[in-house]
Amino acid sequence: MSAEKVYHLLKDKMLTISYAESMTGGKAMYEIIKNPGASDVVRGGMVVYHDDLKIEWLGVDELLIKEEGVVSQAVARQLARKIQEKTNASIGIGITGNAGPTCQEGEAGLLSWIAISYQHHMEDIEIIFDGLTREEAIDVTVDALYQRLEELLQ
Repeated sequence: MSAEKVYHLLKDKMLTISYAESMTGGKAMYEIIKNPGASDVVRGGMVVYHDDLKIEWLGVDELLIKEEGVVSQAVARQLARKIQEKTNASIGIGITGNAGPTCQEGEAGLLSWIAISYQHHMEDIEIIFDGLTREEAIDVTVDALYQRLEELLQ
């Protein structure tokens, strides 16, 4: 996994990162925390699994969740922006998704959205899970995040 490479890139560039995770349940932040000295780059994070916590803790727009759905590009973007603002991190990560095995009511299917807020720019990744287990879907999402971060930071 490229989380270790991302850790070193963040450290070399003196950047910090924070996470607002839903579907991944903290795994994205855990992967970078495994590196000794992670406190040099990780500002913090929140696992906001339920919608009310996304709204109350981070200030995600309740109407946006109702209109776009909690598993959406727009919600991932707000998660990334809000955690970046709250923690004063160089990079904010927002992850939302549905890893299955069933679809949530009103949702399009099994998928995830990742948003990366960095240097006044937003990067988005959509991943559709076709035939993956719940654990595989979470791993694929975390791997995609670190792959894209590595590309952005090089």
